[in-house]
Amino acid sequence: RIIKYSKRKKQYKVEDADELTEDPAKYDVQQDYVIAIPKPGEPETLGREYPRGARVLALFPGTSTFYAATVAKKIEKPRGKIFEYGLRFDDDEKDASGEVR
Repeated sequence: RIIKYSKRKKQYKVEDADELTEDPAKYDVQQDYVIAIPKPGEPETLGREYPRGARVLALFPGTSTFYAATVAKKIEKPRGKIFEYGLRFDDDEKDASGEVR
C-alpha cells in the first residue's frame, strides 16, 4: 500500500500489505518501479485482450501478490467485456503426471 509520494525524489513510500504485524515493513521505491493497477471496471481494463504468449503480471491464486506469467490460452467467451485467461506462472512446475501445479 502506498503511504506517500515524494514529487521531488520521484519516489513512493510503500508498506507491505501482506504483513499482519502492528509495524509492517516499509520500502522506498522509485516511481519507475511502480505499476498502477486499475480497478475492475475502469475503462482501460474493459475489453483488453492479451494474445497467447503475452507476458503479464497476474494475481497468483489464493494470494494478494502479483507474479510474472505467460498467457497460455484465452477463454473464448468473455463475461460482459471481461476476458478470462489460462496462465502459466514463471515458477509453475509440472508434477509426475505432467500437470502444472
